Amino acid sequence: MGAPNHPTMEQKGPTPTPYVHQVWAYDADDLVAVKNGQMQHWEPRPYATWTLDDMDTSGCADTRSAGYDVSTRMLYVTQGFSDFPRVDVYQIGYPTDISAPARIPVIPPLYFNNLTDTYEALLGDGTIQAREFFFEEDLTLDRNVALILDGGYDSLYSTYIGRTVIKGRLTIIGGSLTATRPEIR
Repeated sequence: MGAPNHPTMEQKGPTPTPYVHQVWAYDADDLVAVKNGQMQHWEPRPYATWTLDDMDTSGCADTRSAGYDVSTRMLYVTQGFSDFPRVDVYQIGYPTDISAPARIPVIPPLYFNNLTDTYEALLGDGTIQAREFFFEEDLTLDRNVALILDGGYDSLYSTYIGRTVIKGRLTIIGGSLTATRPEIR
């Protein structure tokens, strides 16, 4: 019995088409809980999924490997496709809107609309650059990281033109903060 609607593998039997390549994101703590016997292997559920639209959907390709570059937030996915393997590259992360008032200065820079999200996106010790801007938020530093808050930039993040104002509470629970040109109100 073949697969009458399958585009390429009639000998495989019934299979669901069309094929879709997806990334399923799981909470790493859930996976550790499975490893430690605290959860069953079927219990973790992905907190997010997204489709890799550029990948082949004909049924001929399969994902061979994937690699992630933390510094550039690029995901590299290799597929086997007959005699012509290919590599698809995806930018993972946050909007690259240079008008955003805060950023993490990596290559390429990662832009954010508030300091809290910027802090949460840091993978470890790092720097947040902020424009001359009025942030109305409470900022809690609760991770064991060394943070440099470099404020007062112009809209291109090339020249210091003033101060970065935080109207709200700044609470340091863990780690350290070195700040230049901030104003806390």
